[in-house]
Order: sequence, then C-alpha cells, then structure tokens
Amino acid sequence: MKFIKVLFGLIQKLRGWILADEIQPLSFSELKPLTLKGNFDLGYTLGKYSEKKRTKIGKLVYHFKYRKNKKAGDILVDLSTQFIKENYPDFELVIPVPPAVSSQHFFSYRFFSRNLTDNLQKPLTDKVIQRIKLAQPQKDFVNLEGKRENIKDSLKISQPQKVKDKTVLIIDDIYDSGTTVNEISSLLKSALAHKVFVFTIAKTGFYD
Repeated sequence: MKFIKVLFGLIQKLRGWILADEIQPLSFSELKPLTLKGNFDLGYTLGKYSEKKRTKIGKLVYHFKYRKNKKAGDILVDLSTQFIKENYPDFELVIPVPPAVSSQHFFSYRFFSRNLTDNLQKPLTDKVIQRIKLAQPQKDFVNLEGKRENIKDSLKISQPQKVKDKTVLIIDDIYDSGTTVNEISSLLKSALAHKVFVFTIAKTGFYD
C-alpha cells in the first residue's frame, strides 16, 4: 500500500511538470476585459473563458483550478492585481466567493484569494459569507432556474458588522450566470455595505 501511494505521488508530480510546460504566459495588453452587470455597483472580468475552445485566459484558469498548477496561478494573480489596481476605485475589504461544499477546488480558492489580497495590501475577510447547505458547482446546471434553486438559501452573512458602511470587493474565479455573486451582493447590501464591487478572472458564455 505504501509503495502504491509513493508511486501515485510521483505520477502526480510528473503530471504537474508536464502540465507546467503547457502553460503559456499572457501579457496584460492581451487581456480582453468585459463589464459585468448585476445588483452590484461595479464589475469586471479579465475575459471570456472560451470561444468554441478555451481562450488564453481560459486555459490558465483550467490549469490552475482543475490541475492545481501554481505557475498558472501566479500568472493569474499578477494579471488580476494589475487590473484591479488600474480599474477599480478604492475599497476596504475583499470577500471571496466560498467554494461549494461539494467542490474539490479549495486549493485554488485559498491560493488565489490570499496571494491577490497580499499583492493588493487589502484585508481578506473570508468568514463574512458562509455556506450553510450543500451545493453543487453552478457549472453543473444548464439553465438559470436550476442555478438559482441550487444557490437558494445556501449562503448567509455571519459577520454583518464587518461590512457596514464599507466598500467591498467580491472575487471569484469564473462568472457564469452571476447568480452567486448577485446573491452575495444582496446579502452585503442588506448588511448596509456602502458599495459592492465584483471581480472574476473569466466569464463563461452562459448569456452570450
């Protein structure tokens, strides 16, 4: 059993090295940012996740989120940091969208949130919004009704005093229908947040 575990570990490392060779850098000037619309005050994404096939930003997100590739993660953090500094008014808190309870992507959630907020020199408040029921990843649902039902009553604001009168930035990796960030924005506004901004790395073609 021990031999099998060691062998599996070596295979995973080799797989990571191979995938690292496939990662292509993406310059800031190559970004094709999009405006996001919802019940928040301002929202942007760095670009589309796919256009018939994965875009450059989509490939980076894929390798980072699903292959746990740190090189891709570092590139995304650097691009996101520069974009946020150049395109958003000042804000006081950063709140990451909590991953679905059933999600296996806690690595990317922690890595991106912590490194981005370190670069921005802003506090990360990841305990303000919490999941209170099991939820599937939103990508598992193909229509808006299913996505809304999946997220319904699954989130709560546990520390409303931390966001009162504050300008808050919600961050997430992929914007799909916007159901989750809109729900979180509503919760923050109900707690009297001054303004709510949204930033995601990429956007699916759900509304295209």
